Amino acid sequence: MHVAACLLLTVSLVGEPPSFSADVLPILTKAGCNTASCHGSAAGRGGLRLSLYGGDPAADYDALVRAHEGRRVNLARPGDSLLLAKPTGWLDHGGGVRLEDDGPHAQTLVQWIEAGAPRGESPQVVRLDVSPSQALVDRVPAELQFSVFAVLADGARRDVGRLAVYTPHDDSAVTVDAAGAARVLRRGSHHLVVRYLNQVVAATISVPLGDEPVYASAMPR
Repeated sequence: MHVAACLLLTVSLVGEPPSFSADVLPILTKAGCNTASCHGSAAGRGGLRLSLYGGDPAADYDALVRAHEGRRVNLARPGDSLLLAKPTGWLDHGGGVRLEDDGPHAQTLVQWIEAGAPRGESPQVVRLDVSPSQALVDRVPAELQFSVFAVLADGARRDVGRLAVYTPHDDSAVTVDAAGAARVLRRGSHHLVVRYLNQVVAATISVPLGDEPVYASAMPR
């Protein structure tokens, strides 16, 4: 019995189950499953075609839950679903291991399938708030923690820091882990793109080239 199935012994659904559009698709995006080099390509991959970066949730739901007689999602035994078994490496997967089998994202997928793999409603995200949007640091190496909140049409704010995708322009200058913890390795002006669903925001990290002290008031607004 693989670990995703073991998670069923510890997972308890409290309140609303995970959302397909707000949780499942961002997890697949973060894992790189719906990029142009994987299942998000025009022809798909391995018999599965997903919309690029989850741009068409309805089509993705059909592909994952309804197509091929629903074999990708096992409602009777959620931990045995192909949606889990392949990206966690329990079954051969051309894209390699994309999810930690005992990690929080795998657990979210188990919760969603255990709840019946509901389609649910797609959240209306009107803005992505990334902080800091302009960071000034005075030395290297330096560490920063980014926070990311999705602002919904009804004004609600949702912490999506662990679901967002962080892409530094130059990963030899800045590295960012899956939770938004950044490490600045080189002086200069560095750019970072943050994505969640259809929202994309750029952040800037600046490190003066000299060794003179710097002050926050010097940052452009």
